[in-house]
Amino acid sequence: MQIATLKRSAEFQRIRGGLRWSGPGFLIEGKARTAGVAGTPGGAEMPRFGFTITKKIGGAVERNRIRRRLKAVLRSMPVDAALSGFDYVIVARGPALDREFAVLTDDFRNALKHIRRASERASKPAALDASQGPASGGGVPSPKPSRHNAPHDPNSKTSPSPTTRTR
Repeated sequence: MQIATLKRSAEFQRIRGGLRWSGPGFLIEGKARTAGVAGTPGGAEMPRFGFTITKKIGGAVERNRIRRRLKAVLRSMPVDAALSGFDYVIVARGPALDREFAVLTDDFRNALKHIRRASERASKPAALDASQGPASGGGVPSPKPSRHNAPHDPNSKTSPSPTTRTR
């Protein structure tokens, strides 16, 4: 797989709050690219990846080795492993440096599968069919009264909540 990378801070920040998967060697977050976001020169639908490796992990040599290992894992993936039109941020963790390459590859494969499935679930319309009516427990649940919005029972042995007391 050819790797198109994220370069600017705004590209990284846009992905915050997206679909995520966490493993011992890295955390990956992915989000579909919106229409206003510029694509890559090689193809607008090609997935793009950004790498974040904090200084807490180690010096520049260790951080660069981790980045090179993660990029090598990504290059070894099949082209269709990552969703086209998606941007991903990979936040490296210390164990990525010493983890076996095959295990790291399996972690990446699982992470991309997880994000793909979560994306497909999120894109399905939340239609309410007849089998999920209120009688079967589906649909919108009725709100449970809490102690703050429930009316006070004068016969109850508990004192009313502080917001309903009168003096």
